Amino acid sequence: MKSYRIASSVGTVALLLAGAAQAEPSKASFDNWTVTSGTINAGCATGAGNFTSCGTAISEKGFFSRLVVDQATGKQFFQTIVTMPDANAANPAALDSLAFANENFVSFSGSNGIIDKQRIFQAQVVPGVGTGAAHTVNFTNASLIGTGWAKDFVELTQSITDPVVTRGDGFETHFLYKQVGYNDPTTSRVPTGKGMKITSFSPIGSIPTDGQNFVFVDKQGDYVVQPATPNTIVLTGPTGGTLTWVGDSAPGVNTGTRGANIQAIYIGQDSATAGLGFGFNAYANMTVNPVNRIAVFDLVKSAPVGWTDAIWGTTVTKGPITDIFLP
Repeated sequence: MKSYRIASSVGTVALLLAGAAQAEPSKASFDNWTVTSGTINAGCATGAGNFTSCGTAISEKGFFSRLVVDQATGKQFFQTIVTMPDANAANPAALDSLAFANENFVSFSGSNGIIDKQRIFQAQVVPGVGTGAAHTVNFTNASLIGTGWAKDFVELTQSITDPVVTRGDGFETHFLYKQVGYNDPTTSRVPTGKGMKITSFSPIGSIPTDGQNFVFVDKQGDYVVQPATPNTIVLTGPTGGTLTWVGDSAPGVNTGTRGANIQAIYIGQDSATAGLGFGFNAYANMTVNPVNRIAVFDLVKSAPVGWTDAIWGTTVTKGPITDIFLP
């Protein structure tokens, strides 16, 4: 582990160096590697957004560190990858199934900051009950963080899935949180954007299309933009009403209400086989005082009402959460 201690010490020194902000390695720089029985193999892709050259790596089972030169600026960065010593991933897509993986870039050119990606995956086998067969519940957790030259941002995702629906107890739940900030000194909007989305789906019986669905979305600041669709929601019924808000014409344009904050909730249940269903939708503009809230409940129609995918993302019954926030 001597090589690991050397690389960590050098990385720490680089992290403490002060300097002007710069934009070099980005989210696109991650996951350009594979691993075989703990031996990490990372290419040195060249071209825009990649590297001019890559130094000789310090490596051992589950560890890889090298100096890379950014294509756009010529700045130097330490790239460090850590995973399990027995890990295997034949292609970048398979990295999501590793029990643990962490990759980061630290400046070696006198700039303060770091960009880091970490993920954890666990597959838990659950014994069958009665005559039911054993099945697997998957847990995933990932974080993507940037500071300093990486233009401060945070992205957190988490999912728990049990894909088996034939027994009637499969489910999916997904969580996404994103924040960008500290890069808009002209308007002092810190953070300039926050976004959170939570979804869950549970099938009813053994019919995959029959299920209960829950979605919550919260958007703030630069994430509250004006898409091509209208920024007005009108709901009819006893608890209906009209909701309006003022957002930016585009991310970072700062033409809207400073710190605008809008929310949406959808709860639905559908059983096509039984001909039953219900739906509940609520929307709020948290920026105004008093808070502007509207809601509608339907004992027949389970589909979302007043919902626009361009603003809130889709309310699909299954699958990964849709990202409706900034890249």
